Amino acid sequence: MSRPRALIVLLGALVLAGLAAIDAARNVMTELNPALAARMYGSEGAQVDLLSLSLGQPARMPPKNQVFATARARLRDEPLDPGALNVMAYASDPTGRSGAGTRYAELATQVSKRMTFSQLAMTAVSLQRGDVPGSIDRFDAVLRARPEATSLFFPYLKKALVKSDIRAAIADLAAQDSPWVMDFLTFASNDASSTGHAADVMLRAGTKIPPDDRAIFAGPMITRAFQNGYYSAARSLLPLIPGGSASLFESAAITAHSLDPAYGLASWQLSSTSTGSASAASGKGTKVDAFSIYASGGAHDVLASKFLLLPAGSYRLSQQASSTAPQADASAIWRVSCADGGEIWHSGPLVLNSKQDIAGTFAIPPGCRGQRLDLVVNVPFGQPSVDLTIRSIKIDRNRGNGAQ
Repeated sequence: MSRPRALIVLLGALVLAGLAAIDAARNVMTELNPALAARMYGSEGAQVDLLSLSLGQPARMPPKNQVFATARARLRDEPLDPGALNVMAYASDPTGRSGAGTRYAELATQVSKRMTFSQLAMTAVSLQRGDVPGSIDRFDAVLRARPEATSLFFPYLKKALVKSDIRAAIADLAAQDSPWVMDFLTFASNDASSTGHAADVMLRAGTKIPPDDRAIFAGPMITRAFQNGYYSAARSLLPLIPGGSASLFESAAITAHSLDPAYGLASWQLSSTSTGSASAASGKGTKVDAFSIYASGGAHDVLASKFLLLPAGSYRLSQQASSTAPQADASAIWRVSCADGGEIWHSGPLVLNSKQDIAGTFAIPPGCRGQRLDLVVNVPFGQPSVDLTIRSIKIDRNRGNGAQ
């Protein structure tokens, strides 16, 4: 090979090596410092990546014409670059709801299902068209591929829960054990306006939801349903938990089930404060069947609570109670209140000199659909501490006088 020709080949090789080095450096720099990479030679891809970092932050996004110029420069090199199409969809409408960026979003999602904003925009289009299966398929596809997209998609999907067919479609995904659905239902139930819809989805899926998921997620759903006044849903959710029964909302008995936190507010809620505590205790054997209550001077505490769903009528509360070192000024009583209202009854004193059977009668008025039974303990400052044991708690309905 002649010397001039060899020199040309050598120079060409050096240029190619230099370009390869620049490409490699730019690729590394795109990960470390996208802004610096965007200023390097041949940086259209890095510029698109930099714009993508501002999705969801309209104040940081350049004007639409600048975004489009950058994206089109990238598309000249890579005609189907999904990132470029995705930023064009965003620049067309940052909300993704007007349909202005649909043509870019549709193409971006055809190239890659991982384009989160474009998936959101196309989901909005599907919902507007009434295409529930298509909408849910898109939600499912992107949330499986991009679990970190929940912060963007969950609020949008929560609003769609008002539609019965959307709830039915999500229930089908729950039954198929789609990995994001239970987390979404937890998210939606935290909003009082969506709690009932989230509970409805879980009830529709029912026992098709895997037992482990029911054991983990149904209890918190029961709690939020009760707290937000969806009492029927709270009761109906109980049997979904392995070993659960709606009777837990009708009984104050101390059992392994009624003490299991897996059942949410359907189980006993025991408290510990700086001046008092309540804990489960066993009798002669190993079976837990009692509460051990301790309160020191200055206590003014609710140490045990049981949430109930009793129909209107007259009831009898009974239990066995015993205490040590009773004080004349110390007191412990049961208090019954409507869950969304005030007190309707309180018992006589439980702090006694010896073990006794104690009973009292109370009435649940019409309209009091949910109730709360509290053990309230008071010990004045300077008084000795009180130890109280309570067992065999029962609530029976009076079938005679006062029943409604």
